[in-house]
Amino acid sequence: MRKYLLSILIVCICISAVMTCAPNVVHASGVNGENGAQEYSECFKDENGVDYYFTFRHCDNSNIVCLYQNNRIVQRAIADFSTGIIQYIQYNDLDERVLNNDVEYYNISDLIKDNVEVLQKQDDDISLTSFDTSGWALYGSYPKAGIYPNSRPCKLYYRNFDENPYDNKYSGKSISFGAGTAVSIIIAAVGVFLGGEITIATFVKAFGTVIVEGAIVDMITGEVCFSTQKVRYAPVINGKNIFTDAYITKRYTITYDKITGRMSYSINNASYKSNRGDSPSMIVLNAQVAEMGSR
Repeated sequence: MRKYLLSILIVCICISAVMTCAPNVVHASGVNGENGAQEYSECFKDENGVDYYFTFRHCDNSNIVCLYQNNRIVQRAIADFSTGIIQYIQYNDLDERVLNNDVEYYNISDLIKDNVEVLQKQDDDISLTSFDTSGWALYGSYPKAGIYPNSRPCKLYYRNFDENPYDNKYSGKSISFGAGTAVSIIIAAVGVFLGGEITIATFVKAFGTVIVEGAIVDMITGEVCFSTQKVRYAPVINGKNIFTDAYITKRYTITYDKITGRMSYSINNASYKSNRGDSPSMIVLNAQVAEMGSR
């Protein structure tokens, strides 16, 4: 009986530890086409080393952001794109009461505007089954798959369909946030560009500012957009390209700071779109299985 109770106690302690540590985990989920992550959370430190985390949720044409410090909510912002209004509430971080009786309202059009979108160029078919390495680089040589004794070694070649991460831009926005703008307001406006491997800290840093006490120190003015870079892959076994249509497309968040004229880019999704496998090793494994099946 004592052992049984001890086991229950250990499980409870573990669950409590997970719940306590949850704000320290950066994650993203619910990626949906050009609209980006529908729900994610993120931890960051401000310039003074204070820990924060926020939750972002896109629901019914609205972005809902909650900012926490020491596990207490300090800011909430709701961007309603159907009305064009952001509602902002600041909380007392000691007892979670609203500091001001009135909700603050901001026009989304004063903070973020659409840019002209750049059309993505069309893809084309590539090599025939008989493979010519000209124009391709060797990504790696793979032995036969251990789980498939009858498989054969594979050489994986690659080439960029888009030479640069910033050559294939779309969903461009012009943004303008004054010094002192609350982080939750910024995230509510541009949250779809975050998530994945780009964080709010890297985003504001790209515009030459930092976060202090939940707000940016300097003005942000510039542009932000998505861009994709497609990489084609050719898994070659016994001189034959098994898949002529294998690719992995990375999605980047591109930022342009109008004040400094500096452009930055960070991976938003390392496997935004793919065919025949969402990683080079999976493309190879799938090719080895396909080649076995074709004998």
